[in-house]
Order: sequence, then C-alpha cells, then structure tokens
Amino acid sequence: MIGLTSLWTNGRTTVSPELNRRRAVFVLGKIDEILTWEKTKEQERDARFVELGEYFVRGQVETVLEVRETEVL
Repeated sequence: MIGLTSLWTNGRTTVSPELNRRRAVFVLGKIDEILTWEKTKEQERDARFVELGEYFVRGQVETVLEVRETEVL
C-alpha cells in the first residue's frame, strides 16, 4: 500500500485503470440513494423547525394578549 499513495512514478509508465461499468452504475446508484436520504432528512428537519417556530410565535401572541387583557381590566 505504500506505493499507491505516492505521486512519483520513478520513470515507470502508468497503467490506466480498468473500468467496470456494472460497478460504476452500482456506486452511482448508492450515491443517489444517499443524496435522496439526505434531502428527505433535511426536509423533515426544516418542517420541525417551522413547527417549532409556529409554536413559539403562538406562545408569544398568547402572552401579549394576556398582558393586554390585564391592562384593560
């Protein structure tokens, strides 16, 4: 494994890698699955933040209304 990370060729010609089309399609499919999963998780997280924000806004509005009601009385 030592020579695999070196950028020096020591005068040897490099051999182009053999491409395995089936393996490439498999890997790209897995990458697609991961990206789809990530997108779904981000959308779920965004929806939770929206719900949390709405919850806080409702709480603040209720607090303001309660304060105004006590001021009127």
